[in-house]
Amino acid sequence: MFPIAFIKNVYTDYYIMEQELATTYAPQNFYCFSIDSKASDIFRKQIHALSSCFPNVFYAKREFPLDSAGHYNSYAQFECLKILIKYHWKYVILLLSHDIAIKTNAEIVQILTWFDGTNDMMIIPVNPERVNLNYTWTFEELRIFKNGKHIFFL
Repeated sequence: MFPIAFIKNVYTDYYIMEQELATTYAPQNFYCFSIDSKASDIFRKQIHALSSCFPNVFYAKREFPLDSAGHYNSYAQFECLKILIKYHWKYVILLLSHDIAIKTNAEIVQILTWFDGTNDMMIIPVNPERVNLNYTWTFEELRIFKNGKHIFFL
């Protein structure tokens, strides 16, 4: 068994969220929704009701004003991590509202097995307003690679 945690920041289109969960759901995995504080009350109630249907589906009680520029996304995801840390999973996958899986659970497990504990992150240009440019941002200083492994691409 290879349990995976999925964290999704959501704000609208409940039925899409429900259908996406239905297509990717696996009982060994864990799912947590972080709801935008600006979401409608109906949407919020729907997510709460959905989480009550499954023992491995949760929602973060603390909400943040999320936006397309990424403000507060990390805070919202961290709230879900606080919930999921109590459970046994090997990887966490961070998603936004309309992100959908294009791989089956078995394919995701195979890819993550190949990763062997390493991480896959998208690199984008640095926003100087959000990053301390005086810090040393080398791989060695950040210590993000398991056993000194480096990035590889599939």
